[in-house]
Amino acid sequence: MIIVAFGSLWERHWRRQGYCRPISIIKRMTDTKTKIIKNSFSIYVAKGLNLFITFFVFIAIANYLGDVAFGRFTIAITYIATFDIIANFGINQVVVRELAAARHNRRQVIGSGLLLKACVTSLAFITSILISVFSNYSQDTKIAIGIIAFNLLISSKLSSTRTIFETLFQADLRMFYPMLFTILDNVLFAALFYFLIYFTHPSMITIALIYTATNLPGCLLMLFKFFKSTVPDFSDAIKMIKIMLRESLPIAAYLFFSILTTKIDILMLSRMVSEGEVGVFSAAIRLVYPLMFFSTSFTLSIFPLLSKYHSSDHDKFMQIFYTGTKIIFLLAVLLSIPLAVNAESLIKTLYIEQYVNAIAPFRILVLALGLNFFNFYFVDFFISMNRQKTMTWILAISLGINVLLNIILIPRFSFLGSSYARLLTAGSIFLMFLFVMFTKLKIKKIIEYRLLLLLFAFIAVQYLIYRVPWIFNLMISSVVFVLFLFLFKIVSKDEVSFLFSLRRLNSANRLDS
Repeated sequence: MIIVAFGSLWERHWRRQGYCRPISIIKRMTDTKTKIIKNSFSIYVAKGLNLFITFFVFIAIANYLGDVAFGRFTIAITYIATFDIIANFGINQVVVRELAAARHNRRQVIGSGLLLKACVTSLAFITSILISVFSNYSQDTKIAIGIIAFNLLISSKLSSTRTIFETLFQADLRMFYPMLFTILDNVLFAALFYFLIYFTHPSMITIALIYTATNLPGCLLMLFKFFKSTVPDFSDAIKMIKIMLRESLPIAAYLFFSILTTKIDILMLSRMVSEGEVGVFSAAIRLVYPLMFFSTSFTLSIFPLLSKYHSSDHDKFMQIFYTGTKIIFLLAVLLSIPLAVNAESLIKTLYIEQYVNAIAPFRILVLALGLNFFNFYFVDFFISMNRQKTMTWILAISLGINVLLNIILIPRFSFLGSSYARLLTAGSIFLMFLFVMFTKLKIKKIIEYRLLLLLFAFIAVQYLIYRVPWIFNLMISSVVFVLFLFLFKIVSKDEVSFLFSLRRLNSANRLDS
């Protein structure tokens, strides 16, 4: 009774002060935490499902079309994806930040963002088609480019006009519907593709058409949900657009080098070798690309904590960085080495005989994947310290290295040359990050000696079991890897607790902000 009476007096005191009731504050904090968890769950599940669907659909497309037609299809997709440099321009990130910070009128931010995004995506759309007309690509490839270019307007796979409507939901931690609509895109594409190959014999151009058209229902649903939630205000748009352009330029510079570094090799291959060889190289890349999900998911979880503790608690910041580096190392070893060893069996199991030459590039690319796990993690590490300029310079240099290596290696080794170029470029980025951390940040001990012992022991085990059928090889590798974690005492109890508390810590961090 005394506690209840005291609670009532406390609430009446806060009401007289003009504040909301404490119970309401607690409820709002709980609701916000629940919203964060639901939002994160929606994003991770949707990304996982979309990668799963597209992984098997693109393998089926490659086997159905054959290396030449699949090469043309890949060239068209990669060509259009390159113009995402223009379509993106860092606008979405700026709009989300301004909406979340609430420094300007919300409806004006949305209206100005819509106008600016419509301009840059239209520019990307028109430019991509005009340049393709004067290219020396085959007629089928040009037609596919013209069709797939509409993805710059309606697809969530690129930073299209559609994605600016998602920023409202991203800022409000309501990504369930945008993610649901992206799943709808991929489910429709998969269903229509399998339906057509079962009942008809679709051409590459027909597949390009359904690849684009199946994004339209999700786009229309996204527009419906957006305009049901808000009405944009286009007044004073010029002033707001100037602010957005100024804020987006550093992001655009980073995206320019980042996107080109990952796309330039296929574009160069398409000019220097046959379309069939592009198809073989693309088949290898399609198996490697989804594996980045493991690294990016972890990095997204740890990034808010790095950002939070960088200024407030340096010791905690470095502890999180070292733990994150260890986890990235373990992910890289666990995925890269067994897949490289089993490359031949995997390619022959998943692809038809035309893609047997994808074995060697897949083995090289999956080793580059291990280095890229570190590189993407280091990118977010540098961003958390507001060192975007250093990071952008590293990516700019790496782009130059990548282009130079492809010019030298493609004429001699064809798609194997591009594979080596990716591996060497990933290695150069890794070394440049290490150099900056050693010399500028004074971070000396990044990888523990026990991790290196685990690496060498794991390689030795792979040598012993490489003749085992690939399914059993991967199972044995996983079990042995876990045993090595205990044998070499790799992960401490505190680090295990940290990993299990990532979601809770992220929720608390976002509540504080």
